[in-house]
Amino acid sequence: MKIDLRQNRDIQWLNLHAAIGTLAGALSSVFSAVFLIHVGLTPAQIFLVLAAVLALRFVTRPTVLITAPTLGLRRALIFRIEPQVDD
Repeated sequence: MKIDLRQNRDIQWLNLHAAIGTLAGALSSVFSAVFLIHVGLTPAQIFLVLAAVLALRFVTRPTVLITAPTLGLRRALIFRIEPQVDD
């Protein structure tokens, strides 16, 4: 069974969505690099900053996958600190 990708509207919308997300990510990286150049960082320092951001993403994503089921999705997303009240 072969699906013609040009005639399937859902596949076209999915491809458009993925393209817009990729474009947004690339533009945000370029903006960050240009901003850091404007601040006065060297290209080597900019690469280190972008690598640190990527490393933090790799660390935080698994921790969210672990903490969200234990805390509950609402508490994991809100990060609201409620005071402890002793009755």
